[in-house]
Amino acid sequence: MKLILFILTSIFLTIKVAAQDRKEKINLIISVDDKIVVGAVSNIKILSITETGDRKEISADYYPGCLSIPMEDYLFLTSDATDSVAVSLTY
Repeated sequence: MKLILFILTSIFLTIKVAAQDRKEKINLIISVDDKIVVGAVSNIKILSITETGDRKEISADYYPGCLSIPMEDYLFLTSDATDSVAVSLTY
């Protein structure tokens, strides 16, 4: 009985952790001085401003051709509440 309880708890926790790691991948190509950036870009921040003036800063990962953000933040950015978005990065 303890083994079954342990297995069920392990499966539940694995599913819970996997759901939190889910990220949305967005096709994005960054160019600097008319040259496509082929190396990794660091310190990417997305600043979102809502219709009410609230600000939310989102951290993102970038690999050539792909911007990756948590699914929860992606849903926030694509919601009707988001009025504008700005991206800052270190190259």
